[in-house]
Amino acid sequence: MRRHRAAIGYELSAADTLPGPVLSTGTGGALLRPVTPHRRPLRIVDAATAELFAELRAPGIVAAETSSPNHLARLVLDGVLEVETDLGWTSGPAAHPLYFAASREIPSHGPIARLSLEGIEYAAALRLRDAATIADRLYRWNTLPDTPAWRRRVPTPA
Repeated sequence: MRRHRAAIGYELSAADTLPGPVLSTGTGGALLRPVTPHRRPLRIVDAATAELFAELRAPGIVAAETSSPNHLARLVLDGVLEVETDLGWTSGPAAHPLYFAASREIPSHGPIARLSLEGIEYAAALRLRDAATIADRLYRWNTLPDTPAWRRRVPTPA
């Protein structure tokens, strides 16, 4: 079993510190505020998650009766909790292989699923890091340049 800890980028605040009707769930939840504003999203969590977050201010093993494996995985993948690895603490997408087996299975079959997978493979092969550049490349992926020949074949209404 791996040790977990509360994400160091968040601090726990009681839900009753929120103004007005922002949180009116009545569940005894809490607010996770980013330590550095604009670096992480503000999160509203239920009472059980708030309690788990508070308990894991000091790293520890999460008991099975405290949180289901899928719930724990979701909290780590969402960046609320961090998990210890041989390389240190991690969360978010980097932690995905720790909870789920790798799969190359296409969820559905057909030409759109095939093209989507090819687009993802194309983007991965580029080895780019800038999200805007990747988005631009994916937007233009599997397109043809606008040439005079295409404009003659597919005229636009005047």
